[in-house]
Amino acid sequence: MFPAVVVAALLLATACGPDPLECAVVDLACTPQYAPTFANVYANTLDPDCSQSACHDATSPKGGLDLSEIETAYDGLRDQVDPADVACSELVARLFTDDADWHMPRGKTLADSEQCAVAQWVSAGALRDDAPDAAILPDASP
Repeated sequence: MFPAVVVAALLLATACGPDPLECAVVDLACTPQYAPTFANVYANTLDPDCSQSACHDATSPKGGLDLSEIETAYDGLRDQVDPADVACSELVARLFTDDADWHMPRGKTLADSEQCAVAQWVSAGALRDDAPDAAILPDASP
């Protein structure tokens, strides 16, 4: 009898887990805290609020997302952003949600203008604008 009670309790606990992450309500006409480039998103939000908080550092990256270096951060975020569906991009939805089970960063709500900068970066294509060769255009001279 005891094992059946334990199994039933475990099944009930997993069935009552957090609700699915819902898409955010995003107004892209917002005023960003900083220019919405990846370099700025990383330097102003991801590094100080996500990596240095020991949640997404190189030692023990929660959810397998290492944000400790700009290169690993960009690579890790590619699956969490969708410029065609900003509101449902996991990164944006987690920043904007009020659901404590899903909200990031844990225990802190970013300013609306900071959330805005991240959402606008995603909306603009989630480009890696800070890559050394990103500003180098092919030589158009004849």
